[in-house]
Amino acid sequence: MKKVDTFEVSPRQLEVLQDLANGLTAAEVAEKRSISKRTVESHCRKVLGNAREKKIWIVIISLYKRGIIK
Repeated sequence: MKKVDTFEVSPRQLEVLQDLANGLTAAEVAEKRSISKRTVESHCRKVLGNAREKKIWIVIISLYKRGIIK
């Protein structure tokens, strides 16, 4: 787990967020990672809950600014 400010992100969650940051849709991430679209959405919900945010793009920008995702 990687601690980001006050919340933690698992390695798999980071992979999903990185793919989304690179412009992939949830369906494309699911196909790339051999997981279901629902699992991708679950990862996003968990990150949002941990970060206490409502929009995934806010979390992605925050991680990008910290150099955690590129």
